[in-house]
Amino acid sequence: MFYSLRSLMIVVTLVCVVLARIAYIWQMAEYHEATVQRLVVDLSTKRLVNFDHEDGPPSAERIRLEVDAIASDSPPLSVWEDNYGTLFLKTDFLKRESDLLTCYTPDALKVSLAAIQHQRSAMAYRGAIWQPWRLSIEPPPMEVRNYP
Repeated sequence: MFYSLRSLMIVVTLVCVVLARIAYIWQMAEYHEATVQRLVVDLSTKRLVNFDHEDGPPSAERIRLEVDAIASDSPPLSVWEDNYGTLFLKTDFLKRESDLLTCYTPDALKVSLAAIQHQRSAMAYRGAIWQPWRLSIEPPPMEVRNYP
């Protein structure tokens, strides 16, 4: 079969557009994952959050596992405050009764919620790598009740 140069150029252009879209989606996933890692390290090194455990403050890996668990389920979250100003991030759908995260300052709560939202975005972009024709990739905003 004989194809013209114009047909070849059209095919090459379309392939380049699809590969550029996949590279952009990959780059956005990497950006969101790096942001989550930076936020988790900030939370663990500044000791702004804690879990209800006796073994001391959580490590960055423990906070990252909790952020991954929340982001994969994407349940509605509730924020509660005690008499001392400590904020508790709770969810209704987890199997445990304890608080999910204990945030000692409102800034820690904001950083925790930002880490969860960035993780949700990273997961959405990772899933979209195999579907580059999808136009809307960002997940909808989280539902947070009682947010101060």
